[in-house]
Parts: sequence; C-alpha cells; structure tokens
Amino acid sequence: MTKSHEYEAVTAALKREERGESCYKKTAAAIENPIAKATFAVLARRQRRCVETIQRIHRALHQSSASRSRKITFPSLQPAPTVVETLFRRAGATGGAETETSARDIFKAYSWALGFEEKGAGIYARKTGSFDKSFLGALFDFLRRRKGEHYQILDGTLTYLRCPESFFEEAAKSPLSLKGE
Repeated sequence: MTKSHEYEAVTAALKREERGESCYKKTAAAIENPIAKATFAVLARRQRRCVETIQRIHRALHQSSASRSRKITFPSLQPAPTVVETLFRRAGATGGAETETSARDIFKAYSWALGFEEKGAGIYARKTGSFDKSFLGALFDFLRRRKGEHYQILDGTLTYLRCPESFFEEAAKSPLSLKGE
C-alpha cells in the first residue's frame, strides 16, 4: 500500500468515528429513558477514545515507519458485559419507566446504531486484511473489535428495554452473567 492509500484509509476511519460520536451524543441528549440515555452517552465517550487513537495515528503517518510503530498504543476499554452492568447500576435499572421519548424513537435509534456498528465492523475487518502486519492493520483490528463491543452493549441494553425479565433470565444462563444476579 502506498502512503496515500494509508492516509485515505485513516482519514475515512476518522470521519466515520467522528460521525458516530456526534450521533451518539445527539441521541443521548434527546432520549429520556435512563438506560438508553446512559448507553448512548457511554458509546459517545468510547467513540471519542477511538477518534483520539485515530488522530494519533493520522499524525504518525507523517513519521518514519520505525518511529511510528513504537509510539502507537491502543486504549483498553471495559468489556461489553461490564459496561452493560455499569449502565444498569448507574441508571438504577429503571429502563421500563415511562418517559416522553417514545419506545418507537428509542428502538429506531438502537436500530440505526446496531447497523452503524455492524457495518463498521465489516469495513474494518476488510481494512485489517488490506493492511495486515502493519501498524494500520493493528489499528483496523482494534476498531473492528471495538465495533463488536459496541454492538454487544447496544444489543444487551436493547434486550433489557424490550423485556427486562427475559434479559435477566438469559443473563443468568450466560458465563458472562451480571454480578449479583
């Protein structure tokens, strides 16, 4: 891959992650349901970390190959089951409470977000293969894994919002079940 291909790929990823951050912030501000609001706020913060990582790599593309691979580190984020547990604790697990925001609007936001994360995972998986064994391959693999985690967070909280009882029944069966449940 040429340097211009690398730069274009990183620029496209940066724009995509900035768009996700912006959408998640707007959604968190618009939704009143405490679980959904907390979910989108957490996702916006996680997107911000991805944006900052991509920005560092974007700057590093202008450095020599040897120096840039030593300087790039990827942030560690909480695994999705831990994030979902934290969201429930912070929101007081009151996801079923009636709010001004309609259930239809909430599910529409979740549908968009799930599609955004799923599409992103596919894009980054292809990019990982294109830039295999380079620091950009590591970047796109990092982003692909984050998309998977975001999808799990969205799916877990959406399952809860749809039917809290079945969520806790399924969570109890899982080896990743929520602590204390």
